[in-house]
Amino acid sequence: MMNTEGGLQSQKFVKGTQHMSFYLETEIKKKGGKIFYNSFVNKIVQNKNEVSVSTRNGVTYNANYLIIAAPPTITKKIHF
Repeated sequence: MMNTEGGLQSQKFVKGTQHMSFYLETEIKKKGGKIFYNSFVNKIVQNKNEVSVSTRNGVTYNANYLIIAAPPTITKKIHF
């Protein structure tokens, strides 16, 4: 095994990686942002000012920012 001292492989999250997700959720909600879970996205369109996200059930959301928390096998099904 090669030496990884000082590299990212030797770094760990004190409270685990899921804590980062919980922290991000808290900060987004504190600032008035919304998080939508279990929304199957089929299209994302981004321009200079905003991003539009369309879901399978026909709802479109517009936002300043978008975080995709899905593995590549899922995101490859989204039309960008």
